[in-house]
Amino acid sequence: STLKTWDYVATKLTHRYRVIRYDIPPQGLSGHVSDAAAKNLQPTDIAEGLLKQLGVDKITYVGVSSGGTLGVFLAAKRPDLVQRLILSNTPADTVTTAHLPPSPSFNEAQREAKETGFQSQFFWNEFLSYFAGDPKRLDANIREQYYDVNRRTPEPNYLALVAKVADQVKAKDAMSKVRAPTLLVWGARDPLLVPASADALASYLTGAQVSKIMLPDVGHYPPLEVPARFADII
Repeated sequence: STLKTWDYVATKLTHRYRVIRYDIPPQGLSGHVSDAAAKNLQPTDIAEGLLKQLGVDKITYVGVSSGGTLGVFLAAKRPDLVQRLILSNTPADTVTTAHLPPSPSFNEAQREAKETGFQSQFFWNEFLSYFAGDPKRLDANIREQYYDVNRRTPEPNYLALVAKVADQVKAKDAMSKVRAPTLLVWGARDPLLVPASADALASYLTGAQVSKIMLPDVGHYPPLEVPARFADII
């Protein structure tokens, strides 16, 4: 995704809060990740460095999916920095796709992307529709945006700085260290991280006060699909 995912939400919040958003390299509008950076940097390093550069020492962290995972790791490492967490459709257990219901059109889009090495507008249309609670909410501008920001030279270190829960020992240790009050805002129609995933995440946040809000008609990207509702909740 890209920081542009938050365009509407940020507009609704800036009258009351300072909003800081950035793209995790090499995604969205950000730059290249060298082999050295991939080897030596941790996913939390850029967030910490950015906030230090901006002179910010207290935050409420809001993140979706792996962006939420980054918030968990940051809150575990820097309880002095992260005062609150708002996590949306964020994995707690190792992410698998075997349970996903098949979609012929999305399967065809993935096959095409694999064969050509290029994620076309067709691919992104199918991707966004598949993971939405209601595909009609994602208009042509959003679909064009996803295609456009991902139309770039393939990166060898594409996921190097993305926070992941595949190392369950490390992930569960981080989740147990979170002390910030945490709000889970969950799209219940997410085919990947179903509502039970929210319960799993809450069960691992043993040191935090956790609240949950379920959005029964929403998919994997609540701030993209229902930005006004999401902003009001925040």
